[in-house]
Order: sequence, then C-alpha cells, then structure tokens
Amino acid sequence: MNKYLNIFVTLLVMSLCSCADEADTDNLRLSNGYMSVGETNVALSGQGEAKSISVTANCAWRATCSSDWITLNPASGNSNAVMTVSAQANPSVTSDRSATITVSTDDGLTRTIHLRQEKNNETLTLNTDSIAFTAAGDTKAFVIESNAQWSILGQEEWLALSKTSGEGNDQISVSVVPNVSEDDRKAILTVKGVAKSERIIIYQEGAAKSLTINTMSLGFEAIGNTKVIEISGDASWTATASEEWVTLDQLQGTGTYALQVTCSDNATMASRTAQVTIRTRREVLVCTITQAAGLLPLVSGIQTVSVGRYAVSVTARFASDFPVTEYGFCYSETNQTPTTSDKTVKVVTQTDGAFATEINGLDSHKTYYIRAYAVNKVGVGYSSVMEVTTEGGIPNQGDNQKPNI
Repeated sequence: MNKYLNIFVTLLVMSLCSCADEADTDNLRLSNGYMSVGETNVALSGQGEAKSISVTANCAWRATCSSDWITLNPASGNSNAVMTVSAQANPSVTSDRSATITVSTDDGLTRTIHLRQEKNNETLTLNTDSIAFTAAGDTKAFVIESNAQWSILGQEEWLALSKTSGEGNDQISVSVVPNVSEDDRKAILTVKGVAKSERIIIYQEGAAKSLTINTMSLGFEAIGNTKVIEISGDASWTATASEEWVTLDQLQGTGTYALQVTCSDNATMASRTAQVTIRTRREVLVCTITQAAGLLPLVSGIQTVSVGRYAVSVTARFASDFPVTEYGFCYSETNQTPTTSDKTVKVVTQTDGAFATEINGLDSHKTYYIRAYAVNKVGVGYSSVMEVTTEGGIPNQGDNQKPNI
C-alpha cells in the first residue's frame, strides 16, 4: 500500500513542476508554470494589417506560423508579451485565405491561433484616359496599376499592343500604323479586371491633305449668270452658299474641280453679298459673292409728234437690262409728275425700244402733264415730264376773222 502511495505522490510532483499540457484550460495555473494566448481566432482585412495578441506565460515559449505572408514580432519569449501579427495584403480579390500560429513551450504545451484574411478590394487605375497620335504613326505607352488579373479589349487592326492580358502593375506600349486616310480615327480600349474596368481612347488624326481656290471673291451683274471657282488639291470638301439666290452645281467632292456658282437675277434696287464656303477636314475657304443692284428701265426721248384739240401724239424710247413687260404713257391734268396710278395709255409695239401712240379723249385748250413709262422686274421707270396744252378756246388773230354765217 505504501509503495503505491509513493508512486502517486512522485507523479503529482512531476506534473506540478512542469507547464500544463494541451488539455489544460487557457488560464490553467500550476504552482511552477503556465502559458496562454489572448485570442485563438483572428480576422484580418484583405488590404493587410497588424494585430496584437497577448501571450501570458512564466516559462519559455515560441511561436511559428504556417504561412509566409504572416510576420510575428516577437516570435518567442520567457514571460508575458504582446505579439504583433502582421499580415501582407491578400493578392487575391476573389478568395479569402487562412493560416495558423502555433505557440508552444519546451515541455510540449501548445496553443493554436487561427487566422483568416478576407479577399482584397480590387484596384484598377490607368495613368491617362487618352493617347493622341499624328497621322505618321508612333509608339506610346500607358500604365496599368492593379492588384488583380486584367485583359485589354477593343483592339483595332491599325494599332498593336505590347500585351493584352496580365496581372498587377504593368506598362502597355501602343503602336499605330500611318493613317493614309484624311479621316481621323479612334479606338476605345477597355481594361477589364475581375469586377472593375477602365477605358482609354486612342486617337489618330487623318493624313494632312490640302485645298486651294483661285479667287476669294466673284462679282456679278444684276442679271443672273454663272461663274466658276477653281478648286485645286487632294482633300475632300463640301461647299455651301449662305444665300438662296446663290446656287452651286456640286455640294461635295474630292480634289480638283471647277465649281459653278450661279446667281439669280437681283430684282432689287440694292446690291447684295453672299459667301460660298468650301470646307475640308482642316481648312475653311471662303469666296465672297457680290451682285450689283437691279436697275429700273431708262426711259427717255419723250416728245410730241402733233397736238390737236382732243388728242396728242407722243413718242419715247426705253432701255433696260431686264425684259420690259409693259410700257406706255401716263398723264394727268393736275399731277405734275404723273404715275401709272393716273391715266395711262399702254403701247403694245416698239422697235429697238422706241414706241409711240396717240392720247385721245382730251379736253380742248387744256394743259396736261405727260410722262412715258416702262416696267421690268425691278419696278417702273419714268421719263421726264412733258407739259402739253391742247388746241381750241377763244379765237385769235390766226383764226378765221370773218366766218361764213
């Protein structure tokens, strides 16, 4: 009986002189040693961070981690300590990751700390949103800053990229071939990450082509006609006229062309101007169009052929740039500058602008004011005023002094 009691006492003393084993509670305290940790489950952000975990012990301890993305400081000690657990950023933006820290003593006591790091927030930025190239072509670059995988979409046949997919930060070279067309062109590239995307626009200007015109101004008479603007060069062009009275035979073309400019008749008594504008991709050429004012008919040469008691024979002539649609004589007993609003006699025949008629139905021995007139699309032109007095009235020395009774 005493033999078995001695064995029991010996074993009890040995256990009290060593640190407790894994079956002990976290705060198990024995007479000579103990070890515990403040946390056994630690959550870490995906961007990387450091957390503090307390180690309570009165014996030597050491800590090891199952993953190299965790750094421990301090990683060992002989007493109480605050251990800093530093986690690097999670390179994955799609998956969480985990690790374990084992804190142990020389005589076999262990404590396990479970770490779990969430997936990282995706970052994706470009150092520019556009790159411009001349028509000659060139190579330029842009920078991708990312923490995830990415690919580039939207490539055009006239440009080449140094790579179209990758992961993390990178510099992408963009090469464009010469643009032989005068049209500008662009490509929209999309850098697509896991959940984010960014765009960059690649511009290339068209080939420089030129155009000239032979005159910057054209003058027209009031009667409409056609003149030419000589276009020379190799550029594409469009042509417009600023006023409806100017028309063009062609509104667009490429290179050399004889552009016909036609002005309609100016039936107003004021000169007028317009512009013909010829546009290329890079040039604006303007030719100013001026047109003279329209003129009224020139009426002249009014004179009497004969004057009677009740009628007067008159003649006149006209000249006009525009066709004359009506001509004749107007007269009045009271209006000293008669117009077509007074009494008129229209004439229907003329020879080289000369016309004549007899004005009938007049009163005897009466003074009349007579003007010749002619009408064209501009308006009415008048001659000077002629004053005529018909025959008749009180007999005078020239009459028959002894009339037969």
